[in-house]
Amino acid sequence: MCGSAKSIYITDEEVRLPNDNSSIRCLQFYASLADIKAESEDICTQARCLEENRVLIVPQGIFQASDQAGGYTFLPNEAFIDQEVTVFYTITDNYGKTSKPNSITLLIKESPDPIALKASGATQAQNEVVICEGESVKLVGEGNETYYRFEWKKDGVLLPDATSQELVVDALGVYEVIGYNRKNCPAISNKIAVKWVAYPELKLTKPIVGCTIGQSLDIRSFIAGYDSQLYDYRMVGEGLDLENEELKEVNTSGQFELQVKPKGFTCYSDPFPVEVYIQEKELEVNFDFGVVGTGIKDDAGGGIFPDEQIQFTDLSEERAVKWAWDFGDGVSSIEKDPIHIFGKKGEFEVVLVVTDKYGCKNSFTQKVSITKSYRLMVPNAFTPLQAENETFVPKFKGIASLELSIFNQWGELIYRSSDLKNGGWDGTVTGVLQEAGFYFYSLVGNATDGEKVESTGKFRLIR
Repeated sequence: MCGSAKSIYITDEEVRLPNDNSSIRCLQFYASLADIKAESEDICTQARCLEENRVLIVPQGIFQASDQAGGYTFLPNEAFIDQEVTVFYTITDNYGKTSKPNSITLLIKESPDPIALKASGATQAQNEVVICEGESVKLVGEGNETYYRFEWKKDGVLLPDATSQELVVDALGVYEVIGYNRKNCPAISNKIAVKWVAYPELKLTKPIVGCTIGQSLDIRSFIAGYDSQLYDYRMVGEGLDLENEELKEVNTSGQFELQVKPKGFTCYSDPFPVEVYIQEKELEVNFDFGVVGTGIKDDAGGGIFPDEQIQFTDLSEERAVKWAWDFGDGVSSIEKDPIHIFGKKGEFEVVLVVTDKYGCKNSFTQKVSITKSYRLMVPNAFTPLQAENETFVPKFKGIASLELSIFNQWGELIYRSSDLKNGGWDGTVTGVLQEAGFYFYSLVGNATDGEKVESTGKFRLIR
């Protein structure tokens, strides 16, 4: 027995118990067989577990029974190093029967100081060693005396082929070493946990996008939790291999792999894919518009009415993925090709903002003029003897009242009507079809918004 108090166990197999299939309940120590005999003859103490017998103090040290069945500790007296100590004991089983006397003999050995277990090159004992996955580390057990043999344990299990002072390990686990001195006393080391490198999680705060043509990007500003004091960063791709400060100015678009590692280590984390996009050509934005069904877009085509549906058509390049329309009248739309009714006359600045898949934007502005309260279309000829165009009748829109007057070439009034639903002049006067040639018309009225309507001109009667 070496050094300080050691825990020892007496098992059921090491002593003959009074009853079959019984177990140890009580362990009692005695300095001599005579002490056991004297107690066994005392009827009051038979089969009892006396507390005073659980501790025995002898010159060589102190024996003390523990609360665990068959367990005890021995604290040796260093004055008796290299000497033996013998004491006697009895066992009382769980049926209350006490065994015959037994003896314990221990050899007191000097207890060596603990071994300092550390990684090779370290100056003091360590609790853990962190290595890169796939790498190894040499563990060394060092003490203040000579050891004649060593034992290594991993996670509490003896490593059968590990018998030297050093051990190269490449697997995760908790390691310890035991060194035996010239007296075969064990010196137990501290425990070292060997762990893999822990990497911070790589995440981006936002997509790595530069919408300004020719712009350089500082990739570091896009990395969540970026910490140049604790970690090294590396980005590889598109023919580039950039580390730390080199990430400050990146002006190449493409697919990259981002990695990180704690400073002082050589192994980077698994690659995290990132895309860098720097706009090289401005997003082209354009649109067209026209009245639904007619395509009219200005006064030259007949003008646009407030209540007419206007079809807006996006003409931007294909990389556009989002559209935001502002019609200039407080109404907006996110459709690609919306239809809009302005509902009032005026000049409106319509703005289209287009966004591509990277979030880069551009805009285009075009004016839409709503100038017409009404539309009046007067034919320049008609054919009363044919099924088509057999009457002279103007077509109109947005008109509340209209008087049509027709004159012959001598200025004589030959027809007048204020009925908006009238079918028009059929070319006759008092039932007589008039001669072919030119005639003159006059139109006077009011639009639905009160605007005055006036139009004069000539047309041909064709027979």
